Amino acid sequence: MIEPDVALDDLPWDALVDSSGHYLAESFVVSLSPGLRFSKHLNPPFEWSTDLHAVFVAAPAIKPTLGRDLKPLSDAMSEAEEAASLFHAPVLLTGNSATLNSVQQELAWANLFQFSGHSAPSAESTDLLLAPLPNQGLNSVGRDAVFGPDRLYGKRLPKCRLVVLSACATGGGVSSSLSSPGNLVRAFLSTGVPSIVASRWDVDSSATKRIMKLFYDELRKGKTVSEALRQANCELRNDAETVHPYYWAAFASYGI
Repeated sequence: MIEPDVALDDLPWDALVDSSGHYLAESFVVSLSPGLRFSKHLNPPFEWSTDLHAVFVAAPAIKPTLGRDLKPLSDAMSEAEEAASLFHAPVLLTGNSATLNSVQQELAWANLFQFSGHSAPSAESTDLLLAPLPNQGLNSVGRDAVFGPDRLYGKRLPKCRLVVLSACATGGGVSSSLSSPGNLVRAFLSTGVPSIVASRWDVDSSATKRIMKLFYDELRKGKTVSEALRQANCELRNDAETVHPYYWAAFASYGI
């Protein structure tokens, strides 16, 4: 368990190399924490069950916005569908149904919540982009189509045990370190969610899809969130095509 401080928040701890030339992740299960103050108020740890109320948000219907070319994410859709198929009664919000209203409504009851789509890092925070409300056009994204840290502070998610943020730079961003109020991971921890999986940088869509499949496979075996992510990352690290830390060290485990 590592509690980083400001300048060290975005350091990829798993990819640090020790004196014998091995990555830290080869010897340890690594999890990041914003501090003891948060851990005192977290919900019970995640435990696998196919009966969990699992909510998956995938590929919301958005257009290029915020000065970025937001391409369609076919991997995000198939990634979420595959994970959702592991549960008896999952909720899958995609396309035009992935609005702020529907996400907030389902999140209030979710035991597991995963977002697979586009994020929008800024100087203040990292937000998740959702589909516009019916009275909005697809040519713009207003505040009603953005889910950011401000949607979470002051709220509790007493049923939620795991949040997976499968998008670019959801755990950090340009100036949104774990110690910053604009950090999405910190905001979810403040609601009581004990485990969050999020990315340190812009991720490769194909590698992310593979990591998520392996991650859920390990959860089904009874592994903790941190252990499951470590094993998933290990599989990519042992593959010649994804041996570079860019692919396997992007996602980190936060909380307990």
